[in-house]
Amino acid sequence: MSAGYGYFRIEFYTGDGSEDSSAAKNAYDWCKANYDWFNGENGDGSDIPFLLSGNSFVPNDSWYADGLDIKNTSIPSDVDWLEDAAKEAKAARLVASVQEDYSESSDWSNSYTEKVWIDGKVKDKYKVYEFNNSTFPPYERDSGSAVFHLDDGTYRHLCGMFKNAKTGEIVLCGQLISHLSDDDESIEDTNLVFYESGEEVSVNIDDLDFIDKEECVRAFISEVKQFMSEECEIDESDWTFEGFKGDRRSFFEIYGSKEPTEPFMDCEDYARKLDDEIESRE
Repeated sequence: MSAGYGYFRIEFYTGDGSEDSSAAKNAYDWCKANYDWFNGENGDGSDIPFLLSGNSFVPNDSWYADGLDIKNTSIPSDVDWLEDAAKEAKAARLVASVQEDYSESSDWSNSYTEKVWIDGKVKDKYKVYEFNNSTFPPYERDSGSAVFHLDDGTYRHLCGMFKNAKTGEIVLCGQLISHLSDDDESIEDTNLVFYESGEEVSVNIDDLDFIDKEECVRAFISEVKQFMSEECEIDESDWTFEGFKGDRRSFFEIYGSKEPTEPFMDCEDYARKLDDEIESRE
């Protein structure tokens, strides 16, 4: 039987975003006392799935070098088992993710999940289905869009990032789509696609110097205008193309920060904000 592997990230924080080692230890001890699988099967602790490290549960890499086996063992393939532990530990914030990789048996069963619990209750959740972590871009979905592995260990669609020089506002707009060549082994071209306006800009994410940034801004303005009322105005000269960013911040970035942050605006949110400003002035 082909194995399925789980790659977990589990971190505890206080209410102000500081690392919470105490809550992590309390939750870890609770899991050891209540979940048989949490203690491994050998009885000597050698194959225990997780180790405690500061505010985190970290995988026992010495035993599970290729990731935790979630197909042939009783180790869960989700993060829901952490909910009771967070409540018992009275954790102010728990942020957890799991990448399920069944690529040896079926690409279609792969997924990536993130959840955050605030004071023991689920605050937010995010899930990406049908991705493969073995190639870059990792996976071409039916829609043609790719899910990219970002530096912080999470999975997000890459979008164009645009910044307003006057206000400092950052808006994510357009989605990066890669087209594979006929042999499915090399990238033929990569485009930043703006769906509402039908705009499409050819880009190379590996070499930002050769991207036509003015053309990207023009396409961005065209996209935003699709959502604006006639009274709204947007000045193209205020905006610059700043590269690429995931289509939303990871929960580790949002809830693990000492200064909790909100996800970036998209073009529809930004147009709605302009409408609200006009209504407020009136």
